[in-house]
Amino acid sequence: MSIEAFRSKVFSGECLGLQWSDIDFTNKHIKVEHTLSDVAGEHFLTTPKTKGSKRLIYMSDTVVKLLKEHKKYRLELQMAIKDFKHPEMVFTSATGNYRYYSEYLR
Repeated sequence: MSIEAFRSKVFSGECLGLQWSDIDFTNKHIKVEHTLSDVAGEHFLTTPKTKGSKRLIYMSDTVVKLLKEHKKYRLELQMAIKDFKHPEMVFTSATGNYRYYSEYLR
């Protein structure tokens, strides 16, 4: 599965709501259990709208490799930035804040 295929399997709010604890590198799957919501500029995690939205997504070796590289990069950022806001999140801004949907599309 390529990154494009991965992105086609998750909605933007689900992708932005991923936490490192949702990723199982050993068994190559991702648990979709959260959605990042934005109401009037305030960000918070919610559960997906339906029970069927909570699911496991299989990761190919390529996606596993890319996410491991991303995790390593994130750890380096956290070490360099004193106040990294959300180290538990997979996708954040460069300072560790929640990302906006418009940034997800880039």
